[in-house]
Amino acid sequence: MALQIRDAGTLRTITRLTIRQAGVNRSIRTLKVMDGGVLRTVAIFADPLAVTAPDTSGHQDSSTVVTNLVTASPSGGFSPYTYAWSLVANGGANPSTATAPTSAGTSFSKSGLIPGQIVTDTWRVIVTDSLGQTASHDISATFTRGTGGA
Repeated sequence: MALQIRDAGTLRTITRLTIRQAGVNRSIRTLKVMDGGVLRTVAIFADPLAVTAPDTSGHQDSSTVVTNLVTASPSGGFSPYTYAWSLVANGGANPSTATAPTSAGTSFSKSGLIPGQIVTDTWRVIVTDSLGQTASHDISATFTRGTGGA
């Protein structure tokens, strides 16, 4: 959210607000005003939302392979955050599934792999903050079926 004010007849948008306290500029995240005896939030200032997550992989000697846990790390925005993982590209065999598609951390599972098969799917995490800002990041999930096992 941004705050708009009229300055000498010109409408200006304020996206970042600081206050000087004891010689130090400090960022203001929320601006509140007293309105008729009620404290009301006028504006919320947040850095742009961004998200990162590492690639992940898994190796099993069975037709179903599960990757290591991957965790999305948001920065900026205004918490709390919501998460949505979705498959963007299926590299082969059956499509993979997320074990926790609405959590920050998830792993992925893929079935139908044949012995020695290596497949990489692309997954996207979309993070939404409490102000409605969104950010996304794509990762690779690599599934390797060993040559042993059933």
